[in-house]
Amino acid sequence: MLHYPYALYLRHIQHSQLFKNLENDPLPIDLSDGNSLLGKVDVRDQKEFQFLLDKKMTPNYSWGLGGYLERRETLLQSFPQMVQEKRFYHLGIDILVPVNTLLHAPLDAVVRMSDYEEGGGNYGGYMLLEHFNPAFETFYSLYGHLNPDAMSPVATLLKSGDPFARVGDFHRTEIGIIILIYRLLPNKVWKLGFFTKYTVRGKTWRRSSICVRIHYRFLKSNLRSVPFMWSRVWS
Repeated sequence: MLHYPYALYLRHIQHSQLFKNLENDPLPIDLSDGNSLLGKVDVRDQKEFQFLLDKKMTPNYSWGLGGYLERRETLLQSFPQMVQEKRFYHLGIDILVPVNTLLHAPLDAVVRMSDYEEGGGNYGGYMLLEHFNPAFETFYSLYGHLNPDAMSPVATLLKSGDPFARVGDFHRTEIGIIILIYRLLPNKVWKLGFFTKYTVRGKTWRRSSICVRIHYRFLKSNLRSVPFMWSRVWS
């Protein structure tokens, strides 16, 4: 039985892009502690931070991408639960797209979770899709910062390409900026019940082994590259 991502190369496995209208390559978004730009903006100010992101996007980019295993203590300093637990390492990638952008199932799936997580720095509206097929080992995809009024309910069956959610706005994301978090999780993560968004230093090796990287085919068919540790192009 094949594991992700090798099953994606089977001809009979239908897969789809998460978004239908991404153009060109993305703006690399660096939110790590080493980015001097974060010291020039109040990351707690939603509108100021979003204005900065939008300014970086215009006019050359229609979407942004970044952030796997970045250390984000600077960004998270205003969230007490993150500081107390020292959970600063980002699990998953961020995708910057307009509010209410429609998400499509990357593979056939069933909705296992569709809920809302309150608290600054948390997921806000989130969904967990289970991807199953006799040809590969079951795995899951997790989506956070969604519009809770536009999420498919638990037990919904989805075919590859079916719409299932929309990206949330300022008041629905629990992070203060309009950005989607996207993660892939092996089957053992479901058994462990591990869905945290950030992890602590010293556990990143184990977290990266169970929070696998996103395949570019789920984002854009002709994307030249999908880096997960961006160079500091914003500084």
